[in-house]
Amino acid sequence: ETSNSSRGPGSARPVGKKRRLNEEDPPGSVSILGLGAQLLVSGSRDERIAQIASRQRGLVSRPQLVLARLSSSVINGLQARGQLLRVHRGVYAAGHRAPCPLAAETAALLAVGPGAILSHLSAAILWGLLPADLATDRVDVTVAEGDRRDQSGIRVHRTRRLDAVDRRIHQGLPVLSPARALLEIAPGVSGRWLERALDQGEVHRLLRRPEMSAAMDRFPVHGGRLAVKR
Repeated sequence: ETSNSSRGPGSARPVGKKRRLNEEDPPGSVSILGLGAQLLVSGSRDERIAQIASRQRGLVSRPQLVLARLSSSVINGLQARGQLLRVHRGVYAAGHRAPCPLAAETAALLAVGPGAILSHLSAAILWGLLPADLATDRVDVTVAEGDRRDQSGIRVHRTRRLDAVDRRIHQGLPVLSPARALLEIAPGVSGRWLERALDQGEVHRLLRRPEMSAAMDRFPVHGGRLAVKR
């Protein structure tokens, strides 16, 4: 008599049994903040999550997990068990909420999604042009397209023009160039702080006056143009 527990290579999988992700599954190709190329992630489920989170200050997004070949049911289960801790909608801390420098900025960029770039006051502080104690309770992020809206802790700005010269990577985060960041914040900061930011940019060789002039020339009707010229 043949035992029901013996199955040949062509045997059907028992109904209702879920297949688990393992090292033999094909790698997933994932976009990582600040990384120009796609990252290939492989291994077990936990290893794939760790490969993403380790490059993003312990944070992952749902789209990244899906690209890493984790199913929605698996992601939901990890969240229910407290292994993925919600930070924003679709953004999770992988296993812990320990404070980490720039975690809020990283989470904001992941929440807003592809093409988002750190901007305005958040960008000026990241570059060291203004002190961190001027930060508000919201992270400034700019997008050039799409209908993405403010979320808790995130202020979304929209622009019709975001040139290559405006885009930088600093400390692993997409961020406005120092010149463009100062142009954006100029209408809302005092002349004293604006002058200090310009001085800091020159002292630390982050910004030259010709770069500031070029940014203003590209945006002749920008409100920050007049503030910088004062």
